[in-house]
Amino acid sequence: MKRIRTLGVTVLLTLVIVSCGGGGGGDGVVLPPPPPLAIDQNNAMPVAAAVLDAMAIVMDLGSGSVVPPVPLAAAAEDASASTPTLTGIIRDQAERFTLLQEPPAMVQIAAVVIPPTPYDCVTGTFTISGEIADETGTLLTPGDTISITFFNCDQGDGLVLNGKLALVVVTGVDTDFTPPYDFTFDTTLTNFSVTELASGESFTANGDLTLREAVTADGLFTETEASGNKLTAAVDGETETLKDYWIRGTLSAAANAYTAESSGLSDCCATLESTALGGSVDFENIEIFMGVGDNYPYAGDLFITGATVLVGSGNTSVELVAMMDELCVNLLVDEDGDGVVDAGITTTWESLPTGIPDACVIQP
Repeated sequence: MKRIRTLGVTVLLTLVIVSCGGGGGGDGVVLPPPPPLAIDQNNAMPVAAAVLDAMAIVMDLGSGSVVPPVPLAAAAEDASASTPTLTGIIRDQAERFTLLQEPPAMVQIAAVVIPPTPYDCVTGTFTISGEIADETGTLLTPGDTISITFFNCDQGDGLVLNGKLALVVVTGVDTDFTPPYDFTFDTTLTNFSVTELASGESFTANGDLTLREAVTADGLFTETEASGNKLTAAVDGETETLKDYWIRGTLSAAANAYTAESSGLSDCCATLESTALGGSVDFENIEIFMGVGDNYPYAGDLFITGATVLVGSGNTSVELVAMMDELCVNLLVDEDGDGVVDAGITTTWESLPTGIPDACVIQP
């Protein structure tokens, strides 16, 4: 599916850039949130691209199974292609859970406490600790806890991992993830960084993410939800923060079809704070994005609101409406918040990150 990776406008290429010296904390600097952004026809396209990018990155970081089908910035695709997912990391360590849990066969226990257990990488190390109720280590059940801390861990795949991933199981799954399953993990990421050796690209995740993934018995339908209170990123000195976010996607392999949607976790809308954009915006899907295969959506409506610029008026906004030809998208911009469209921009999905409208002929 198409995905946006907007290196040009530096939107959430994934989470806080830091040095890769180990699993320690950051510098403790807390920056004030940027003010609401006044949306107009000049910044409407980058704003839309930033929100779509945030949706895609969060889903990609969570499980990678269902990623919102939004425009692809080819220059960034290679940089993000090797990004490990939370589900992938847990799957990679599943065999070790079994090895760590070896009580005598006749002994029944309520839980096995895993003390901090170090492992060598090709270079560097990582440590697993936690508490798992299933004494065989083959099943994750509600209340289980797992903590993995990486210290300059190069596992031979071209990536170096640092930082900490802490996980609490809300609804369980067997550790080989055999369909059907429906699991939910509450995850906290603390300076969880990944550096690609070939390019030097690096990111670090900080914040919370609740990941749910459900797969049918035939493995043909996948539903993924990613939500949280706050997830922060900084790339090349720019800071991006998602707050109160809920993002859901589905993928039907049988129908070769997908959906994607977003909203707030506890309120109407999610919030994206971006120093790259120069402010914050709220967003939610009025209509779910729907599409087929690797094509862009043929339906869906994303509403993004910014600052109030006129006393007594509403918020400035841009409404992103997918077109049925799967190539074009229509942006409806309200620059003064009076509820009347001041500018309409019809352009291609690919052009959104550039901020420059591309000629788009609506197909019948």
